[in-house]
Amino acid sequence: SWGIKCIGKEIFTVQGEYSANMIRKAVLKEDLELNAAAKVPARPPILCPGCPHRSVYSVLNKLKIHAAGDIGCYTLGAVAPLAAMDVTLCMGASISSIHGFNKALGEESQGKTVAVIGDSTFMHSGMTGLANIAYNQSNSTVIILDNSITGMTGHQQNPTTGYNIKGDPAGKINLEALCRAMGFNRVRVVDPYDLAACDQAIKEELAVDEPSVIISRRPCALLKYVKHNKPLKNIIIINPAMNIGSGFAKMLTDWPNNYFDVGICEEHAISKASGACLANKKVFVLFYSTFLQRSYDQLIHDCARLNLNLTILLDRSDVACSEGNSHHGIFDVGYLKTIPNTTITMPRNFNQLNELLDWAYHKNNGINIIRYPTAPFINLENEQETNNNFQIQEKVPEFIINNHADYLIITYGPYTDVLKQAIINKNQNIDLINAIWINNLDEEIYQDILKQYKTVVIYERIYSNLGLFAEINEIKNKFNLTCKLIPCNYKNFVGFGQLDVIDHNQEMDFEALKKFFTNH
Repeated sequence: SWGIKCIGKEIFTVQGEYSANMIRKAVLKEDLELNAAAKVPARPPILCPGCPHRSVYSVLNKLKIHAAGDIGCYTLGAVAPLAAMDVTLCMGASISSIHGFNKALGEESQGKTVAVIGDSTFMHSGMTGLANIAYNQSNSTVIILDNSITGMTGHQQNPTTGYNIKGDPAGKINLEALCRAMGFNRVRVVDPYDLAACDQAIKEELAVDEPSVIISRRPCALLKYVKHNKPLKNIIIINPAMNIGSGFAKMLTDWPNNYFDVGICEEHAISKASGACLANKKVFVLFYSTFLQRSYDQLIHDCARLNLNLTILLDRSDVACSEGNSHHGIFDVGYLKTIPNTTITMPRNFNQLNELLDWAYHKNNGINIIRYPTAPFINLENEQETNNNFQIQEKVPEFIINNHADYLIITYGPYTDVLKQAIINKNQNIDLINAIWINNLDEEIYQDILKQYKTVVIYERIYSNLGLFAEINEIKNKFNLTCKLIPCNYKNFVGFGQLDVIDHNQEMDFEALKKFFTNH
């Protein structure tokens, strides 16, 4: 269109590889004298060492399963030594071809065929074929090889990874939920590094008389930002649809066989946890504080009644300023204390959180609640204020300031350090204890503590005085102790606003605490 005469097809081949010598001959008309290449054994390309796709192909080869393949790095499963792919046409054709193959052959192909497609190829052109299988009820099994990246063309992100092409956080499509939404009742995830689980999954899905999807999930072995973890043998982690908000999204790819997102169905999370506990698994469930309220019935009847060993990590266990009054975690302690066989704790830093997780893991019975906040003043990873000499012991509180003063504040959680700094900065003669354990207290320990003080304030960032105050007040009355015991807690619903303003209005700031001691 610019009037420039172009040539190309006249002198270059329209097929094959362009080598430097071929271009030199075509353009410069120079014939090169080249020695014949040495005769060496052929070296066809193979999948990378450690590639998670290898084990799937190994199982397919062993079982002599006909596999319809697709376009991607995993297409190398067709060549030796794996030799586990029988046909490859174009992107998305694996699913469509297996659909037609099974429809045409019927029972003759029953239990003998699968389609194999990568996660990014599936998003590119596999979804329509999968919808057809569900819609037409073809008895087909599709294996999605989810390596959390687009491997063949240079490690680009795709809609299933949670990042956009620039590497920025983006919406993440949940393959399991997508397949179920298309009408598949049988959708399961396996870790391809677990050969026995792969073998079992493929055999079981080929044996059923309905369409199914197997998601083989483990990140590409060449991803530098992925830490490859060994499969967890006896731990189950359950999260009701709050993977990103809770900061646990990475577990979906790190431990696909151990981490379960049950959607926005908190009741189901606890019921599923109960079943896993009965199967002798160590179960950890992740909840926002206010969302756990929906599972109260299941906590009592499915877990506490059976005295199951279940650990609940309770996020947003404090005022959640940025998320509004429906997310303030100030109600959980009051109602959780009514449930038998339940222990409620709250660490003040990251070290104590780790120690409480270890304590919960080694317990054999009972519900363990570990509360932690998400608020602007909290930094659980800041260890500058950590008492390095203190180690978690069951029911033992931590003395933060012990000057043998007349006045004592007992609290728990990361706000302990806020109070500590305020006491030091304002030069107050007040002792401070981090209780850690909110219920099921050691009566002898607290009896000895209360005997030493004239006035004790129980500072709790929860609604009502039914938490730690009620526990300590019961000990005080039981042993006829004379100290003045005062509750300090939120007295009404907490609305929107900055934390310091909220605490001031609710008489929860340090100035209000000083008045308690002045007035008593």
